Amino acid sequence: IYSSKGYGFFWNNPAIGRVELVNNGTYWLAEETDQLDYFVYTDDTPAQIMNCYAELTGYPSMMPDWAMGFWQCKLRYRNRDELMEVARKHVKELGLPMSVIVIDFFHWAIQGEWDFDPACWPDPEEMLAELKEMGIETMVSIWPTVNPNSRYFDEMLEKAYMIRTENGLATMMRFTDTYDKKRYLHYVDFTNPDAGKFVWEIARKNYYDKGVRQFWLDECEPEVRPYHYNNLRYYIGNGGKYSSLYPLFEEKTFYEGMKEAGEELPINLCRSAWAGSQKYGACVWSGDIYSNFATLEEQIKTGLNMAKFGILQPFWCGMGSKRFPSRFIGFVQFHPPSRIFSVRLSKEGGS
Repeated sequence: IYSSKGYGFFWNNPAIGRVELVNNGTYWLAEETDQLDYFVYTDDTPAQIMNCYAELTGYPSMMPDWAMGFWQCKLRYRNRDELMEVARKHVKELGLPMSVIVIDFFHWAIQGEWDFDPACWPDPEEMLAELKEMGIETMVSIWPTVNPNSRYFDEMLEKAYMIRTENGLATMMRFTDTYDKKRYLHYVDFTNPDAGKFVWEIARKNYYDKGVRQFWLDECEPEVRPYHYNNLRYYIGNGGKYSSLYPLFEEKTFYEGMKEAGEELPINLCRSAWAGSQKYGACVWSGDIYSNFATLEEQIKTGLNMAKFGILQPFWCGMGSKRFPSRFIGFVQFHPPSRIFSVRLSKEGGS
């Protein structure tokens, strides 16, 4: 935090917990930890105080020019034809700019294979090349979840590349897959550097080498049900002590992989972050929120606070009244980037 009294405070403890900021005091809680680690720092000006935080956690990486425009996104384009129809009309027919178009979840056949479903996304290299010719970069959703039917599941299980549990089955969440009814899913353990390299090499081969230059690192809290983080066992230790670091490790994995592959200024959209995420090109949004004025007010406060600490936040909304978007878009169009997202049914119905 930055205090109006002229000091900064950094709670360097990734345990599950909370903070309460009220008029008569401040309360920090770590539910499970071996020790408390925090910094108090001060200087002559607010800028110098914030510089102390950057020296501790890292300076934000530069955004590439192409990422600072309009991002077209919805839940979801179900196939190549749907996406290309929107891109061609937007750019070629209407003559409007588009910096990025997003391919959301379930573009894969099975979670944990990190690849285009050939039935819906044939010849992705040709599609990505045409989008590039129109001046559009493509972002693809990456989930850290692994379906037991994935071709990589047995190998990842044998090599301990997935999050384990202290007690019971090592499943994190029950969720639908592209062609499956609800399955009990496992999560990649990105705190294990070998697991991160394993997933990145698959993503590089199936996405980056074909022309994808931006990733949407979704579900990166990680989202678990029930909310028993103290039952998780990471490569680095117990989930109650370290779960807040999970998004940082995933962001680091993809940032360093993209840098090694030749990307000058990697940037990825992420749903969560931790202190230091800013140096790994994390562009963070706040999750599924409602489209109303009370939520917009909170988003402005949240976004300004996150930006102050070097993390870019593209605000977004999905569910709400039909008259609200005009006010919301009037706000977000001045953002770098300006990302539009909503839940819209396809022409055939369903999502």
